[in-house]
Amino acid sequence: MRNLAVLALASSLVGCGLFTAAPSPSPTATTAVTSAPPTATATATATVAPSPSPRPNPTAGPATYTNGGLGYRVDLPAGWRRSACQTTRGDAKVPYAETFTTGSVDEEFGSDIGPSTDVVTIRTEDAAGLTAAQWFANGRFGSGAGLRLDSTTLDGKDAGRIVMIATGAVVAYVVPGRGHMHILQRGQRVFDQSATAAATALINSFHVLTDAELAGPPFASATPGPARSSDEVGDALAKAFTQKDTAMLQTIASPCLTHAIENAGGTFAASSRVLKDLGTSFTNGLVVTVDPKTVLDQRADLVSIKGTWTDPGKAPKNVSFQIVRVGQTWYWDGWTDLQPR
Repeated sequence: MRNLAVLALASSLVGCGLFTAAPSPSPTATTAVTSAPPTATATATATVAPSPSPRPNPTAGPATYTNGGLGYRVDLPAGWRRSACQTTRGDAKVPYAETFTTGSVDEEFGSDIGPSTDVVTIRTEDAAGLTAAQWFANGRFGSGAGLRLDSTTLDGKDAGRIVMIATGAVVAYVVPGRGHMHILQRGQRVFDQSATAAATALINSFHVLTDAELAGPPFASATPGPARSSDEVGDALAKAFTQKDTAMLQTIASPCLTHAIENAGGTFAASSRVLKDLGTSFTNGLVVTVDPKTVLDQRADLVSIKGTWTDPGKAPKNVSFQIVRVGQTWYWDGWTDLQPR
């Protein structure tokens, strides 16, 4: 569900310099994060399988984050980290995007107007043999009204800088490399000098890996998630909600969970935050039922099943629970309040 909700928000966020849609990567991509303290180097590695991997989140900055599969690295300033929550599944036409955030895992939250903390996103897609200027002219950035592309240099490469014509404000950078087009965008909620400098430093550190760098030691892979079916997740959802067991829900939940209203807006938040609130609601009398046998929608990587949600003192409402596939593992991804029929 989160992939659908985030993509629905993307067009409204682009004009603000925000883009949180994060499509699926190649299954063979790998990542490594290396912290850089003065006396030691700690390394965390994870496979970039179809997101929301890696689980858990890589080490926070200051660190160097390397995506071996997509062939780039960035330096993470202090207080920044890669977000498993906001690096999500998306439109297959856009292979992948990663989000880096200043928020802690429990602080991650967002709605129709974007994430609640500062982010930088790196979206990567097939360059299709285009230069940055040709890519922009072909409408690949999305709505280009009021925008222009200026020539610039980033990572020593001929790149593009997308700016708002009226103000000259930079919206995104477009950098070709290794047959990919990388689109780097900053989404800020705190507009002070240090916050802007940190986000800018992250973007300016972007580096497309050379053949020699990619030929170095292989990136280690994290243990893949369990081979779990959508039916198993549906049955676990039904049992956990009947028993009001948030610990069981945690074992099948995505890093972030969405709550949307059909034909309206939605929000996302870290699963730990959502489940804590659910625990309180259970104590106060919330009753939720899940009918895993009634499938409302079914696709290759998404299944929606029927349920009811009854808040204390209120009439039951129909909801759908979204279950998504990540590699060979299915996860509960959120729920949607359905409109009365």
